[in-house]
Amino acid sequence: MPSRTPPPMVRINIPTPLSLSHGLSSTRAQDRPRREYTDVEFKQLTDLVIVPGHGVYLGNESPLDESNWFLLNEQRGEVGAFMAHVGKAIEIVKEHDSALLLFSGGETRVEAGTYSEAQGYWAAADKMGWLTKDVYRRVMTEEFARDSYENILFSIARFHEITGNYPDRITVVGFDFKRERFVDLHRGALKYPKIRFNYVGINPPGDVKALAKSERENAYDLFAKDLYGCKGRLAEKREKRNPFKLNHGYAKSCPEIASFFDYCPANPTAVYDGHLPWLS
Repeated sequence: MPSRTPPPMVRINIPTPLSLSHGLSSTRAQDRPRREYTDVEFKQLTDLVIVPGHGVYLGNESPLDESNWFLLNEQRGEVGAFMAHVGKAIEIVKEHDSALLLFSGGETRVEAGTYSEAQGYWAAADKMGWLTKDVYRRVMTEEFARDSYENILFSIARFHEITGNYPDRITVVGFDFKRERFVDLHRGALKYPKIRFNYVGINPPGDVKALAKSERENAYDLFAKDLYGCKGRLAEKREKRNPFKLNHGYAKSCPEIASFFDYCPANPTAVYDGHLPWLS
C-alpha cells in the first residue's frame, strides 16, 4: 500500500506582544496589604441604613476634591455634604452591630461611564479610611436605583438579598431639605411603619432656600401626584438615568414582592393595597 504524503507544515506567526505605554511596567504589581475585617452573620442583621447617591466619585485622589467627581452643574459645592452623609452613616453602623449600610444609586450618567453612584460612594469611603475592620463587611452597595423612591425600595430588596430578611428599621441619611419627600411620600407609598423609619438630614453649607424650592417643584410635587413615578417627568427621568439599559433582578430574589416592582395604579395616588412582608 503506497504511503501517504504528509500534509505540509503550517507555520503560525505569533504576534509580538503590544508594548506598554511609557511609565507602565509589565512586571507583576506588588500585592496589596491583606485587608482585615470582622466576619458577619448576615442573617442576624436587622437594621438598614441607606445613603442615596448623587454624584459619581471617579478618582483615586481625595474625594473631598470635587474635581474627582462627575457632577451636574447644580451639584457644584455639594461634595462636602455628600461626604458628610457617608461619614454619618458609617458612624451609625459603627454604633449598631445589627445594622447594614447600603450606598444606593445606579449607573445614571453616560458621561461618567459604567461607574455607579453607589460604587463611587463606597470607593470614597474606602479612600477616606472609614471602612475599618469592624464595619467593612457591613457596608455594601445597591446599584440599580434611578431616583429616590427606588433608593428605598431597591435597598429594601438588596437587604433581603444579603440577609434573607426584610429590615426591622430603616434609617436614611441625606439632605434635610428632602426629608418630607422620603418620610411622607416614599415611606407612605411603601407602607413602611413611620415609627420604624428614621431620617437624618444634613444640608450643604449656606442658604438652601433655592434648593428647597427646586426640591418642591421638581421632586416633591411630582411624587405627590404620582406616588410610584410611573408617568410623565418621573418616568422620563428614570429612562434617562439608565443610559446603559440595565435591569435589576430583585423580582426574582424577592418573590414575595415581585408584583410590587411594577405597580402602576390607574389612580397615580393610590397606595398599594397588597400585603408587604415588612408589615408582618
